[in-house]
Amino acid sequence: MKSQARLGVLSGRERMNRTDLSCGLDRRSLLAGTASFVAAALVGPAFAQGAPAIRRLEVIIPLSAGGGSDILVRQLMEHVRPLLSSQIAISNVPGDGSLLGLSRVARAKPDEAMIGVHNPPNTVLSQLARGASAPVDIRTLTPIAGFGRTFTVVATSTRSGIESFKQLQGAYAGGAQRLLGGTDRAGSSELTAELLKSQAELKFAEYVAYDGSGAGNAAIARNEVPAGLASYDAVIDGIASGTLRPLLVLGNVERVEGMPDTPTAAELGYPSMAEVAAPIRVIVGPPNMEPALRDYLVGLFRDVVTNPEVVKTLGDAGVKLEYMTPEAVGQSINDAFDKLENLPVLQQLLSRK
Repeated sequence: MKSQARLGVLSGRERMNRTDLSCGLDRRSLLAGTASFVAAALVGPAFAQGAPAIRRLEVIIPLSAGGGSDILVRQLMEHVRPLLSSQIAISNVPGDGSLLGLSRVARAKPDEAMIGVHNPPNTVLSQLARGASAPVDIRTLTPIAGFGRTFTVVATSTRSGIESFKQLQGAYAGGAQRLLGGTDRAGSSELTAELLKSQAELKFAEYVAYDGSGAGNAAIARNEVPAGLASYDAVIDGIASGTLRPLLVLGNVERVEGMPDTPTAAELGYPSMAEVAAPIRVIVGPPNMEPALRDYLVGLFRDVVTNPEVVKTLGDAGVKLEYMTPEAVGQSINDAFDKLENLPVLQQLLSRK
């Protein structure tokens, strides 16, 4: 993508909700807070020598506040904060399938301490769907680390009366139900829905796109749609609150923690759909990031994400950390482009837009 596409003036749709890390943390964050000072004691000295001067670390979350990814990033930064002598400023910049916030990172100077987080292949699909009009080419961003992965879950309201994926299939096939909820248009959610229809015998009549995961999850919980696609984190929270029932896990071959009674698509004889339904969580910096700053941030996030106390504490709060090297992050993003850009069902989906 040409540099002009990354260096233009911000769209009027960009709304930044800047928050301090000490505010607005949910129950998971309260549980997770105890490990931050342990992390500082264990890895802090490694960054005391030769660290570049950072007045403030800017963190761009290209999603709405309050969603699962937003909460997880804030939890992670709570453990990073004690290791820095500078402030951490977090901004939510949602829009354009996460590309709006990432375009802000792309416009940062190479020596600017700004990072963004995103979830490929969701963002890869967002870019492919927008083609030449995409505000950023995410392949130009500097990989820093990967810190986890999640899965997509077909879920229903506990009030729906639907107890299994097989029952949901029957409800659609017999015409008793028509709608399947999702969180985007021409993105990972709608593509996953199309794959469920063509490869997993889920014959819903209409896909309903909600404005992001928060709205989509709420619609499922209200029984506004008989079922919908939700993130693993959201469904775990829904199970805890008694509002959501998982029916099928996508993107993983084996059953996942917290949903021992929920089968996977692979278990039922369908494709796992890992190429679209198992997003990874990655941290990136501006293009051509200054090497000393890049190396410092790479080391910082590597040590935090692999710190046993942080891993245990966040695990106890329902968050599983999984470290990926910058090289693995870059390769995963490139592989996602290679696999998805010629996927027939995606081309069919885009041709209808």
